Amino acid sequence: MNMVFHGIDDAKIYVGDSLRPSNLVEGKNLKRFDRVVANLPTNGIQTTILAESGVELFEKDLYSPWANVKVGSNVLIAFLDLLVNMTMPVDGRLVVVVPETCLAKTKDEWMFRRLLVKENILDAVISLPKKKVADRSSAILVIDRSRESGGKNSGNSDVMFIDANEYLKVDNEASMEEANPWKPLLSDLHKRLSKAEFSYSSSVDEIELNNFNLTVSSYVRPAKSHLQKLIEEDQISIDRLKKKLAVLDTKIADNLRLLMSSDNEQ
Repeated sequence: MNMVFHGIDDAKIYVGDSLRPSNLVEGKNLKRFDRVVANLPTNGIQTTILAESGVELFEKDLYSPWANVKVGSNVLIAFLDLLVNMTMPVDGRLVVVVPETCLAKTKDEWMFRRLLVKENILDAVISLPKKKVADRSSAILVIDRSRESGGKNSGNSDVMFIDANEYLKVDNEASMEEANPWKPLLSDLHKRLSKAEFSYSSSVDEIELNNFNLTVSSYVRPAKSHLQKLIEEDQISIDRLKKKLAVLDTKIADNLRLLMSSDNEQ
């Protein structure tokens, strides 16, 4: 019904186990798509049931070429692994909503985050306001496989971190539609702009130094407080006064030398 409301009336809808995607398999291979949009299951009951029923497939690497990713019983990583591999290599793009907790956890999540960064397919991480999505912190991962070797964006090597809170400061859905707050956000994303409080373009080396922590707050610098601005302005004034004092000291020293030389002549 939601797709029909948005003018998508030719969709194919399947009901089944998402971790046993028989409808997405051709022969022995997983189907690939140019664009993939998804959100991960974050409900505790859902993840428990899925962990007990479907994850063992990924331990056998039936679909995943990433043999060094150990899924274990981690359903979120199993889904992420599936989604990445459903995305067309060297051309496809994946946008997926994830719980923010998996951006900083260790073990399975750490290994997967490291691989996304090292393979140069992680394009952006966008944190979302709680009130707009759920009662928990969430983020959007933008994975661009055209950044792989041979892709049109293979020259991109940075990762954009964006705090959507500042872009999405609206009171309700109606005003959000009218203001279209995503437009400036997407503009800054495409331009790879670093703006205090809004966005930051990070190098892979910086992410590695941060132990592959992908939380946006670890990279986007907060805006300076009024007190910080006052302190900086005062420091600038102090520096100017010091320069003036140095000039006056030089003049006084020169005048003293002239005075002493005139006294000696007398």
